[in-house]
Amino acid sequence: MAAPAPSIFGTPPVQPSAFTFGTTTPAATTQPTFGLPTLQNTVFGSTPKPAASSFTFPSFSTPSQPATTSIFGQPPQQQQPQLASFTLGQTPPTFQLGQAQTVQLQQQQQQQQQQIDEAQAFQDSVFKCHKFGDERDCTLASLNYLQACMGAGKGYYSQTQPPVPYTQQNPYYRYKAVGYAFMYTDSNEDGMVVINFKKPQDKVTTEESSIITSIQQLLNRPNILIRFSGTKAVSEEATVAIVFAEDRNTLRRVPATDMSAALCQPHLKTQLENLGVTNVSPKVKPSPEQLKRYLENPPDGIDPRVWSRAQEDNPDSNLMIPIPLVGVDALKSRIEWQEKETLQHHVRLNFIGEEVGSLLNRHANLSAELLQMKRKHILLSHRLISVICRQELMRKQGTSLSQEEDTLRRTLEEMDIELNSPTKYKGRLNELLSQIRLHKSAESRASPRYNVDSGSLISVKDFMAVQQNSVKHLVNTIKSDQEHVKDMYDAVTTTYKLSQ
Repeated sequence: MAAPAPSIFGTPPVQPSAFTFGTTTPAATTQPTFGLPTLQNTVFGSTPKPAASSFTFPSFSTPSQPATTSIFGQPPQQQQPQLASFTLGQTPPTFQLGQAQTVQLQQQQQQQQQQIDEAQAFQDSVFKCHKFGDERDCTLASLNYLQACMGAGKGYYSQTQPPVPYTQQNPYYRYKAVGYAFMYTDSNEDGMVVINFKKPQDKVTTEESSIITSIQQLLNRPNILIRFSGTKAVSEEATVAIVFAEDRNTLRRVPATDMSAALCQPHLKTQLENLGVTNVSPKVKPSPEQLKRYLENPPDGIDPRVWSRAQEDNPDSNLMIPIPLVGVDALKSRIEWQEKETLQHHVRLNFIGEEVGSLLNRHANLSAELLQMKRKHILLSHRLISVICRQELMRKQGTSLSQEEDTLRRTLEEMDIELNSPTKYKGRLNELLSQIRLHKSAESRASPRYNVDSGSLISVKDFMAVQQNSVKHLVNTIKSDQEHVKDMYDAVTTTYKLSQ
């Protein structure tokens, strides 16, 4: 299946890898993704909720830096850059402004411990099933493993523990592959922020001014001016918008992480939801260290060998990264994107074809004008030469011929005498013409002595026609030369008389 073309907003079009669905993966204990806990399905500072073996793509942890006062009057958090604008399996983690690092560290440790407990329960439901305490546990374990491979159902494994829900994010889910997504290329100083709206693109475009006014009121910073860079429809009811903020005083853009952190404050959650906002994230290119960490740790459920092979087969490692494709919905979304991008390509190709046709017509018109200009240039050149000759004659009037001119006159006279001499070219041509006439008359009177087939006769006629044309051309050339020589002789004679 072909991949969707790259989007102007960094939406990661995916190119399918050579790895198909149904790849067998070894059992592995679920661990937190890149040191970040899994959050509940919300984006505006909600309390974390443990989830079983979910893969969040892509988020990276960055080393803490000393807090400095941002343009919004609060110490900004180091928000994690994302490689792409979508998340597989859950909503990407949000960043709360103004929380202490110690509280965040404790929350992360608690979430990690909860994830480990859930991962252990998931492993026990497949390998340590003791629901009945007899041979039925083996059958139940096989059923749980089958459900885990299908990514549906619940796994009962203990009389004292609740069942484990199986989702498409579990490591044993078979319908998965590895594709490629484009990375963001913007820097933090560019200030680009991705905002997801649960609205059609036409509605977002119509309400652009009101959305900008509402966001400025929520930030409560009169010196900050919000601007839209562009919008793109993700689906019929979802739109992605790229916005940035500028400082009125310095005319500088607000860093993307500061802008995103300010919009992700918990007390703005309700107001942003009323505007139809579902997610806010900075559009920032990951650092080499973050990218290296991401590539060195395969996602849950992806065989490390497959992950390594996907990195080797990456068509452009500078712009693209491998990502997991989980479930049939991922394939469906790729097909829909492919159809949309193909339609856009056809529209663009039709436009280019019309432009090429217009250019061809213009080229034909210009070629005709150029040919006309060439003919006009030749005529003007001849007129100019004639004027120069007359001017030269008037200038030379009353003066004697120079040595070179006298030599040229004698040469022309000799050529004219030689051409008109009876024993020279003119006489020979007359002789040839008379012989040809004699042969024609003799042939017409004489009876044929032998028979010639039609094919040979046609060949002889063609040859004789060529010879006759050659002779006519030679005669015409000689006559033309005679006229030229005569004109030259008359001109020289006139000049000579005028000079006397």
